[in-house]
Amino acid sequence: MRCYNFNRLILPRFNFNHIVIFVKIFPMKFLQYLFILLLVPPAFSQSKVTLTDKEYQKLHDKARGFLNSDIDSSFFYANKIEQSNNYLHQSFAVGLKSYLFQIKGDSVTSKKLYKQAFELLEKTPRGIERSKVNSYLLNYGGLAEWKKGNYSKALKYYQQGKAVSKSINDLMQMVKFNNNISVIHKEVGNYEYAIRAAKESDRLTDEFEYLYDEEQFDDSKAKINFNLGGFY
Repeated sequence: MRCYNFNRLILPRFNFNHIVIFVKIFPMKFLQYLFILLLVPPAFSQSKVTLTDKEYQKLHDKARGFLNSDIDSSFFYANKIEQSNNYLHQSFAVGLKSYLFQIKGDSVTSKKLYKQAFELLEKTPRGIERSKVNSYLLNYGGLAEWKKGNYSKALKYYQQGKAVSKSINDLMQMVKFNNNISVIHKEVGNYEYAIRAAKESDRLTDEFEYLYDEEQFDDSKAKINFNLGGFY
């Protein structure tokens, strides 16, 4: 039997010049997209874990919190949630990622993940938690359509989501849907409806102030007032 001396194999060595050449060959947009793909490993390679309600809520809040400020961080926490063995957690994470990919301009992946999110949701028992995730998915669907300029479709998603939130008395999520609905009306020039939706958000926020912590309340009021300022 022939023996091979692997120690004598000559492997290519990379230095700084190779990195410079690589960066020059590939556009920065490609490199950024490649980085995102590295953050999103295939589901079959991930080992599923059990998340406690507290752990899930912490990751959930971080994933949503970074949505408008740091997409890569939002991806990171969404991937963490997707590793859960809970189908509700997985559904939320995949739905969020569908919108993140739309922000990146990848409509194909976004649409594929959005469908997958609802398939995961169908595997869960009916109840308040399922309805909550359903409303989140409808919101992300609306946001994705808004990004693409499909305002009528976005409005349909928002209205459906608001109805789901209302059915489970999720008042804070209703306010978010109202804010998004007001923006859609503004986009198409329906300022009267935009103002009406924003004022309803303002009324609900004041009426149910006890549901918010101080920072959440201030942020919600600031967003509503900012929107109203642009509607007049």
